[in-house]
Amino acid sequence: MKLEEMFAGVLFISDLGDKQKVEVDNEEINMGQYAVWAPISGTTRHQIVEVSENLHYLMEKYNISDDKVCRLI
Repeated sequence: MKLEEMFAGVLFISDLGDKQKVEVDNEEINMGQYAVWAPISGTTRHQIVEVSENLHYLMEKYNISDDKVCRLI
C-alpha cells in the first residue's frame, strides 16, 4: 500500500530523522524531528503544518493516534 493511500484525507505525523537543521539568514536552526502533515483541501496532497521535537505534544494537539505516526527505524 502506498503512503498516499494509507493517509488519504487524514492528518499524520512523519519522523524526519534526528538533528534536522535549516539555515535562515546565515543562522543554523534546529528543526523538530516530527512533522504533522495535513491534507490540502480539494487535492490528494498534504502539507506540513507543524514541526516539533515533542511527538506526544503533536499527537495530543492534533488528535493523531499512534497508527498514524510514520517512524524511521
